[in-house]
Parts: sequence; structure tokens; C-alpha cells
Amino acid sequence: MCQTLCSVIGFYDEFWQIDLYDLLGEIIALQETPSDILMFGALELKYRGNLKAARLLSARAKEMDTESPFASEIYANLLREEGLLQASRAACLTLLESWPGNELAQAILTMCDVASQMLAMEHYHVLHQAHVLLKPRTYLEIGISSGKSLALSGVKTVAIGVDPQTGAQDQQLFFSPVCKPHLFKLTSDDFFAQGHIMQLFPHGQFDMAFIDGLHLFEQALMDFINLEQFATPESIIFIHDCLPINAAVAARKRDTMVWTGDVWKIIPCLKAIRPDLEIITFPVSPSGLAMVRKLDPKSRVLATQFDAITSHFFDLPLPESMEERFRLLNVTNADPTTVLQELHKQQGTYHKGETLQ
Repeated sequence: MCQTLCSVIGFYDEFWQIDLYDLLGEIIALQETPSDILMFGALELKYRGNLKAARLLSARAKEMDTESPFASEIYANLLREEGLLQASRAACLTLLESWPGNELAQAILTMCDVASQMLAMEHYHVLHQAHVLLKPRTYLEIGISSGKSLALSGVKTVAIGVDPQTGAQDQQLFFSPVCKPHLFKLTSDDFFAQGHIMQLFPHGQFDMAFIDGLHLFEQALMDFINLEQFATPESIIFIHDCLPINAAVAARKRDTMVWTGDVWKIIPCLKAIRPDLEIITFPVSPSGLAMVRKLDPKSRVLATQFDAITSHFFDLPLPESMEERFRLLNVTNADPTTVLQELHKQQGTYHKGETLQ
């Protein structure tokens, strides 16, 4: 829980320039061992942007505590975040020798592979820039988890979050300081069936949406179908987890901490069935972020042929090489910030000249 609170504090500092580090001082004061004090001191340094100092402090904590994997996990992860991938992998392998089956060590190894193949920028940064630059008047998010991406919503945005597990105010850890979203503890299918968009969004249309729900291809496709009915000519749908780093994380059944499911299949599906759409995938950590534009609310081909389409793409194998994967999944070399800035220039439906905060 303390690590989660550190993450929340870092989020508000990075995305909203709100300083909550006094709370981190209170967390550090609650620690009972010198090693834990050093570890949370290292986490504060990390979130303040001093990765080298954080890594050195965590190394000292690791030397002091050989009975628990906690310090070794933080140390290995800080090596990864600093870009010392070979050292991070070695630290993970050493950790696994002492604690076989350690899931976090295995996840860090996977994230080292991600770091070697993808941009250091995370999908949160792309979504944040989309909110800042495009200033969507209406925003819908499917699959909100702890609320981190939903908490990027701006002051002029009417935001909706849908999640059957955590779609309630008291189950969120992250909150936008300027936007209180409408939360629905429903499946996305039930949400659309009950007509809430028509009630909450002007003209029943969204400017921007984010699909990050069940992590299964057929559900992601159904969410896309349902969303497109409420699109404007300039609406954008972002889809998370469209670029898995390997086949293990892309399995339909979750067996790893880093997990995308087979959402990636929606990209070749839309390319084949809906060539009218504009689709690009940003190779951002940890699992890619697709952006779909030129939506057509009148199109019914995906809905009317849903069963045949999902059956056809269900057993599609993930390409083995990253080069083939990038090509299949429309991965772009363009800088995400540049792409969004260009959209900002093109789009006339957003309120220009306004500030987010």
C-alpha cells in the first residue's frame, strides 16, 4: 500500500504539478527498519527525478536486508528505469535464485525487453498530451481500474468512467483535481444498453474515448462498435495493449503480471474490415497505444458480421519478430507529441486557446 501511495504522489507531481511529498515524509516516518526507511527514501528520489541517487540508496538498502525480496525488487526496477537494462536483468536473475518464482522479478525482466523495443514514454503521457492539446469536451473510458488515466481529464471535460469492478468513487486511487467524472459500476455492454451517453454527453457524442477493459479481442471489438455509434467526424478512440512484447503476455488467460491479452487482434481486424479508418499504433511502454480516427457512426459492417469476424481472427497468431509485429499493427515512427500537435491544428471542434488547469 505504501508503494501505491508513492505512485499516487508521483502522479500528482508529474501530471498536475501538485506537491504531496510531505505525505511521503509521513510514510517514511512510519517505517520500522533502516532498510525500509532507505527504500522509501529511494522511491522519493525516484519520483523527484533523481534515478541515480535512488538506485544507489536502494543498493544500500538491499545490502542491509537479505531476508526479504522487497529491497532487491526495487533495486532491480530502478536499474531498469535508469536504462541499465543488462544490470537490471542480472539483478532479476540473482533475485530469482534466492526467491524462485518471484513474479515481480519476472515482470521486470519483461519490462527490460519492453524498454529495448519501445519508447520510454508511457501511454499515460500520450493520453495526458491528448487531453492538454485537444481539450475534449466529452471523454469516455472503458476499464478504469484505479482511475489513473481517467484522472488526466481536464476542467472543461465531461468525463465518464465505466468498470464493473472499480467504477465507484470509493474504489478509485487517482482523481483529477479539476474534473469529477461520472462513474458506472457496469460492464461496458450494460452501460451502452442503458443509454447513459445520450443522457450525459451533449448530442450523445464523444470527442475522445479510451478502451482498456477486459483485454480480450472480441470485447475490445464490441466496445469499439458501441463507441463508434456515438462518434463525431473528429472523434478519436485510443485502444490500449495493441503491441504485446511477446506471446506470453498476449495469452487470453492471464499467467503473467505484465499482460495485454489478445486485444492486439483488433488492429488487423479493423485494417481488413474497415479500410476507411485511420489507424496508427504508438510503440509506447508498456504495451502500445493505438489511435483510431475517421470514425463512421453509420457503419454497421462490424456489428452485423460480428460473429464471423471474431471467429475469423480468433486464432490469428502473433508475429514472432518485432519487425513483423510492427508492420501488422501499424506501428508508427512518428513522435506522439508531434502527431497530437498536428491534430490540434486540424481539428475545429475543440475549444482553442483554453488551458487545462
